[in-house]
Amino acid sequence: MGIKSRAFQGFRDFRYGFNGQEKDDEIKGSGNSVDFGARIYDPRIGRWLSIDPLSHKYPGYSPYSFGLDNPVYFQDADGRVIIDANGNVVTVNQDDKGNITFNPDVAPATKDILGYYLKSDVGKTQLKKMDATVTKITLEVSQQAAFSVDSETGEFELILGITETSGKATEASGEKTFKSAKIIVFAGSIELQSEDNPTLDPNEKYAVYTDDQKVFQEKGSKITKNKNPAIKPDNPGPHQTNMMKDKEYAKEATFIHESEHTTKEQYKTDKTGGDLEQGPIQKEKDLYKERNSPQ
Repeated sequence: MGIKSRAFQGFRDFRYGFNGQEKDDEIKGSGNSVDFGARIYDPRIGRWLSIDPLSHKYPGYSPYSFGLDNPVYFQDADGRVIIDANGNVVTVNQDDKGNITFNPDVAPATKDILGYYLKSDVGKTQLKKMDATVTKITLEVSQQAAFSVDSETGEFELILGITETSGKATEASGEKTFKSAKIIVFAGSIELQSEDNPTLDPNEKYAVYTDDQKVFQEKGSKITKNKNPAIKPDNPGPHQTNMMKDKEYAKEATFIHESEHTTKEQYKTDKTGGDLEQGPIQKEKDLYKERNSPQ
């Protein structure tokens, strides 16, 4: 038997409840279920409807507890953030010496990608940000080369990576962010940019992204039909020059760049019409500075 609500009716349409999570009113009525992503909370009885999916990491606590039984200090935002190539959750662990490891069942391809974030302090910081967010993030390396196309001018420009974001979610702090994000780094683009005299294969198909992130396949002959696409940056900075010389470094820098596109700061910038590349490019520069600073 449900308890009749005595809440002020002016707040009936407010979508968020305990811990800033979204209410699921469809089945049990207004305010009777709160969706934390990894599990559902019933505020009427103060209980979870399933166990914590990461309870194996905390054997000394009940799998039905919240925030290690200390909700004043700990926030349990979601527990499912980075997803590997097989759809498994990636758990990021750090010991007291700062060493970072992952759960043993992470797909090998994803573990290789995560390794790029472990090569620098800048990368480790980005990895921790991805691990802490409620955004569900997937990582991928594509062997294709890819281009963006300007809808007004029709000009093509080589891109090394892209982050496809969708939906809206709420962090434990109450700040809005993306619900999901897919980071793709294009190994074919990195290979093409590293060539002294890059040319497109007229019969090969390349991934082309429009201004609104829609993607289609286009032959090289069509891309070069009207004008040569921009493959190398004009007046490249030192960090860009280094990326053109070292393909592994380029992958590392591109993953770090793209990870910044998944943050709540980028969500806010996107909604306010700000420069979406300023923050990610700064991460590239921070990486270059770290690598080239005197030890």
